[in-house]
Amino acid sequence: MVSEYTLTAGEGVESDSDSDSDDSDPCDNGIQEPWESDIDCGGPICVACDLGQACKVDSDCDSAICADGLCSDNPCEQANACPLIAAPCLQSLCDPELGCVLEPVPNGNPCSDTGPMDPPPGTCFDGICIDDCGPCEEEFSGPCRVGICDLLSGECAAIWTQEGELCELPGGMGEGLCFEGSCAPFDFGSLIFSSDFGDPNAGWIVDEPWQIGNAIGSACSDNGIDDPLTDADFDEGGQLAGLLIGGCLPPEPTQKACITSVPIQVPFGSELILRYWEVADLTPGTARGSVEIFDGKIWIEHLEAAPQVPLWSEQTIPLELPPIPEIQLRFCFEASEGASLYSGWSIDNIEVVCTNCRP
Repeated sequence: MVSEYTLTAGEGVESDSDSDSDDSDPCDNGIQEPWESDIDCGGPICVACDLGQACKVDSDCDSAICADGLCSDNPCEQANACPLIAAPCLQSLCDPELGCVLEPVPNGNPCSDTGPMDPPPGTCFDGICIDDCGPCEEEFSGPCRVGICDLLSGECAAIWTQEGELCELPGGMGEGLCFEGSCAPFDFGSLIFSSDFGDPNAGWIVDEPWQIGNAIGSACSDNGIDDPLTDADFDEGGQLAGLLIGGCLPPEPTQKACITSVPIQVPFGSELILRYWEVADLTPGTARGSVEIFDGKIWIEHLEAAPQVPLWSEQTIPLELPPIPEIQLRFCFEASEGASLYSGWSIDNIEVVCTNCRP
């Protein structure tokens, strides 16, 4: 073993009793001698140093721990305090009180169960090296799900995403709703309310200038969008609801007027969407339409209607509501003074669907 200290000729303590040198202790003279790691301590002949004093090797310290050139009582400050281990997803860490303990490396670290020189074919998860599944996204991903590698099983799996939100049906079939990882047609859920305005006893409360009646085309709008000749099922003269059916609204102020449904019973914990068809000619800046839901306490606006929809178009609105036993819905219109004639707003085929209810 090579010493950290070297005493040259003339250094050290004279042992000749006839020497005329004084009897002072070379390890107690207040000077750091070449054989000491700090003043009057450490090295091969002096007492060990106290905590915080300089050292070169562990034996220089009374604690037997030399860390970064200073005596310490923390075993974790020693170089290589804990040995390396062969487990690819575990590491040996030093705890000042417990000593060396095994801890998992961060999840997601690449690993190999074969050897350190082999390419890492797996991923660390909770201290275990799990073989990678390979690419999962292409096979398992879709509009309502994401493909992942399940680190517990080592198999590809899917996570459902966007539950209850709109999605694109495959094959250009239009819009659907995400349900249990798949984009499902709207009719997969439970229809809890519908109205095509053909039943005179449906119970709608109608404020003027709203009307329920047969479709009658108009030819008076300054915007070039007139009342439709058909209902949303394209039946000429079929029943619908609209603002002054077959005519145009004057550019005058109109207080808020609504067409309001009967109370609609709602299954507890249901997730709802509202869908309806519309044609709209509402002069931007002066005429405004809105869709509102009564949650048992207040009316909540869920959508401001598009001002101009020239042809029958379907609209779908997810309804975010607290758990309540019933709701009401209404379509409202209001206007300030304008400068042009407009045909208003026609609606038809109103439906409320529970997306998490089975038919």
